[in-house]
Amino acid sequence: DSYLDGLYRRLLELGRDKLYIRFADRFIWAIMRDMDPGHDAARAPALAAQVALRFLCEDPFFYSTTEDIYSQAGVPTNPFTFSVANNGEAPTPMRIEIKAVGGAVTDVKLTNTGTSLFVRMTGAISNLQTLEIDTSKRTMLNAGSNALNNLGAGSSINMELLRGTNNFQYDGPTGVDLSLYRTKRYLHG
Repeated sequence: DSYLDGLYRRLLELGRDKLYIRFADRFIWAIMRDMDPGHDAARAPALAAQVALRFLCEDPFFYSTTEDIYSQAGVPTNPFTFSVANNGEAPTPMRIEIKAVGGAVTDVKLTNTGTSLFVRMTGAISNLQTLEIDTSKRTMLNAGSNALNNLGAGSSINMELLRGTNNFQYDGPTGVDLSLYRTKRYLHG
């Protein structure tokens, strides 16, 4: 079993994984499709080898290796407004967390005031539990359980942060902890 055969098997086992090209701070999601060892049979592979790796990259964006976070502990007012910057080269999905602190909360809404897109959860978030909305996966979990049945009418579970500054308005009970996570997307590596 050659080194190249072992490399081929390992890359196939990984499945969809992060591929870093040129920059250590950016990656693209990729799946290795095949490998052509292309070495000269007359020469020992340890001395000379040429390898062609072919990857499938179904997502056209490169991603930052770090996640940016906006966080507000104990939202002080209703409504509460704040701004979040997307300094990447393309719109990017986000993960929103709203944690009930000091008692259960009901009917929370977050609106991107620049696009008028919003997501609203009409159910209750129990004390010290977290509502997690992932606009990339299009999921809404309340205390780890699917809460899409509590998605308010007109909500856009797939909203993204546009390039530049995005202004938001939170409507709901005060005192919650609010966090918004995002990873910059780039059009090139």
